[in-house]
Amino acid sequence: MKKRKENFREYLIDKGYKETTPSGNTSTVYEYITRIDYISRVYKKDIYFMNDIYELKKIKQELDRGGINEDLGNKSARTVYNAMARYCEYFTSEIN
Repeated sequence: MKKRKENFREYLIDKGYKETTPSGNTSTVYEYITRIDYISRVYKKDIYFMNDIYELKKIKQELDRGGINEDLGNKSARTVYNAMARYCEYFTSEIN
């Protein structure tokens, strides 16, 4: 869902995450968005179309330490897990 993806991007920026590094390379905002796309492919579910916070939190839990997909969550210095955690925060803020 393009609108939700864009809103997530704006949410991250509002929270102080950067789009680029001082040298012009992509930074956290880009990394988190691409990791959500990656999670969507692995789970065969478009995270941006999901409307159930409990299902989103279940995926986050599975990616966390001790979860069934911990190895996936640990990729890129836990960027995969952290992206899902930030997305759950964003989604919760949108429904409240």
